[in-house]
Amino acid sequence: MTAIANMWTFDKVNGESQIILQMDDGSIFQAHLVNPPPWTWNLIVTAGGTTVGGLHFTKWTGADSQGNPEALLWVDTVKGYGSWDGTTWKVLQAGVTGQAIAVYAGRVWIASAMEILFTAPDAYNDFNAADYAGGFQLTDPTMQGPVHSLQVAQGWLYLIGWGMMALNNVQVQSVAGSTVLVTTYYLTPVSSSISIANDRAALVWDNTLFVVSTTGLWAYSGLNGQIVSANMGDNFSGTQTMFAATVYGKNLIVLSSGYVFMLEGQQWFTMIGDAQGWVATSYFIEDTTQSLVVANNQILKFGADFTTARACTMVTKLYDAGNASINKQVLKMGVELFPNELLQPVPTSLSISLTLQLLGYVSRSQAVNMLQSVNNLLPQNMFLPTTVNMLDRYFSLSAQLTASPGTSIGACFFQFMDSTPWPNRNIIVDTILPNPSPSVTVDQSPVTILVQN
Repeated sequence: MTAIANMWTFDKVNGESQIILQMDDGSIFQAHLVNPPPWTWNLIVTAGGTTVGGLHFTKWTGADSQGNPEALLWVDTVKGYGSWDGTTWKVLQAGVTGQAIAVYAGRVWIASAMEILFTAPDAYNDFNAADYAGGFQLTDPTMQGPVHSLQVAQGWLYLIGWGMMALNNVQVQSVAGSTVLVTTYYLTPVSSSISIANDRAALVWDNTLFVVSTTGLWAYSGLNGQIVSANMGDNFSGTQTMFAATVYGKNLIVLSSGYVFMLEGQQWFTMIGDAQGWVATSYFIEDTTQSLVVANNQILKFGADFTTARACTMVTKLYDAGNASINKQVLKMGVELFPNELLQPVPTSLSISLTLQLLGYVSRSQAVNMLQSVNNLLPQNMFLPTTVNMLDRYFSLSAQLTASPGTSIGACFFQFMDSTPWPNRNIIVDTILPNPSPSVTVDQSPVTILVQN
């Protein structure tokens, strides 16, 4: 039995949104994206017809100047260059191979080892020099290895591999000393420190280029790069992949390492599920981003289920409560939960199961199971406290939470040495509140449960 090796989705190719599957025997299956599924799968390339891991796609919109129809264009590292117009799979140029492909400035651009090939203007099957097609070798020291991804953003064609360059201002014009017209362009070095090993280590989202490199996740606007993972440590590599998604109305970049970056809030999350080994992609339908992943040879929609309770774990950093030199006896701990406005409409009831435990520098407390199965109306935030006993110089809070999607942890609380009373909150568990006043709030960063299914 064959397994899915790769997946691509495209919105509206000759009027039909397409999903393309490459199997691990090199065969290709295609289906039209209809909602809801099931989809009807068609075998369009038999086993051995493509190179597993070596096939790459782009989209040509509208017929070209030579009458070729709108099509998905593909390049294979072994099988050549061709098209799929929704009806016929064609090999257009068997001798043109490559590891990346894009449409830019009315031409097709193909990265083949250290060479960049381009077609004639407005024609995707014309590589004749007389028609101003051509190619060039990458000799700039910025590029120390092959291009693995070609991405178009902000009017630039980005060449990304072991290094990054950008190309623009493509024209057909004469050059000094000659009457022959040729294709000219500007090629600008961008970064010699960017390094990726596959085409899905880069994507364009909202006209911003994102690259997950060995040095972290980068965002490029124009030729200016900004690292957006500075606070995430050394957890990135050029072998990782990523895709875009919209969950709770928020735009996300999802990395194969299991990290999720929310663009609007510039916030990071960790995945509930294991993203390692996912085959993932995104497609656009009616201005929304629907993202598909392959897990265990099944195609699943990312962020499709907003009703099923999910389990997650949150652990705060270690705190010393302002004095790291003495031990402190923690007497109570708690968390504050609220229905996050990311989920619209905001839920009026949540099903929650919660286990809290203190983790110290040398000690840890007992685990306390707070709730089993509770449905609570939430006109305001819920405060869930419990008693505990732990002596340590430092302490952090571990919360294992099973809750409805849209549940967020607004803050974590500690009481120690009988000197810090509990806050005046909407208590639903512990009703003993001597002298209510604000407690030590050690973490007020929202922790939102992101759901994939």
